Amino acid sequence: MPGSETTIRPDPDSPGDRNPWRPPLIEILKTTDPTVIAAARAYLQGEAIEFFLLDVHMSGLYGGALGFIPQRLMVADEDAARARMILRPLGLELSPPPEDD
Repeated sequence: MPGSETTIRPDPDSPGDRNPWRPPLIEILKTTDPTVIAAARAYLQGEAIEFFLLDVHMSGLYGGALGFIPQRLMVADEDAARARMILRPLGLELSPPPEDD
């Protein structure tokens, strides 16, 4: 139906080198231990912090023989400090915060 499409436009104030529709993701945790990822996920879900997992299926390649490839837990930039505060008491080795440019 002509004229019924919704056009999504980027935020004109967002920097051009990032996706303007979503905040940048920050790595909080990097590990090859799936139980560590599961615990971190549970705590972040309990605090309603959205996260994204990268490289989840990489260790499953070749029948699980690539268990040395770490999974990465990412959160939005604005949630990173809060996520670190929540996960720090677990004694997990968290990824260092990114350096400011």
